[in-house]
Amino acid sequence: MQSGGVFAAASILSCADENYALFDDNAVLSDVSAAVSFFARRNSDFEVPVFNDAESLMQNAGMVRHASFTAMYLSRDKMFGHISGCSSFVCIDSANAHRWGEAVWRGFGGKAFSSEENEAADFYADIAVHPQNRAFALSLRGRFAATALIHRSKTVNGLYYFSTLPDERCRGCATALLDCVGALLYAEGLPLVLLATEEGLPFYLNYGLSVLRTVPMYSFAARYTDK
Repeated sequence: MQSGGVFAAASILSCADENYALFDDNAVLSDVSAAVSFFARRNSDFEVPVFNDAESLMQNAGMVRHASFTAMYLSRDKMFGHISGCSSFVCIDSANAHRWGEAVWRGFGGKAFSSEENEAADFYADIAVHPQNRAFALSLRGRFAATALIHRSKTVNGLYYFSTLPDERCRGCATALLDCVGALLYAEGLPLVLLATEEGLPFYLNYGLSVLRTVPMYSFAARYTDK
């Protein structure tokens, strides 16, 4: 949906962090109402990353700032990976996309064999094989231990769905996967950009990514508390 000062994008999932609204500098309360109606028809929560001066508008609309993400980038000269040494690196295609989707779901805290898992895995699988995307995994002990997705544009590559299964964390999986992805992207000469959560920020800083800016995140979702 694009109307007035708002652009809204909805997925098939109802969780807030898979549905987004962006407001431009001229947005007003009626634009927030339009976004609320758009997502209410889909019975979905949604998030608003604030890249401009719209925080007061979000607050006036009753939204809650629940987190601060960090926009970051990795320049080409810091893509140190050596893909030849990454024997567990897997490029995702239609044959293993659903399996990759399950790993994404579980990497971000979803429960295995839950009623939502199959729907979520199908959604992530569709994203993985989209023509503008490339999905990858690190395969260990017969499963995808870590996942990543690159969205291509003319000027940058965006990193999404970068996750590690809970019981595989702190074992170097994320570093190994990012090394391999970086090696693939090196030849393209484009920087890698992402939005880091508060939890993930230390990893990206240690890896060598540079900070662009802080991005406040707002939502109506009841699971969030005001910080």
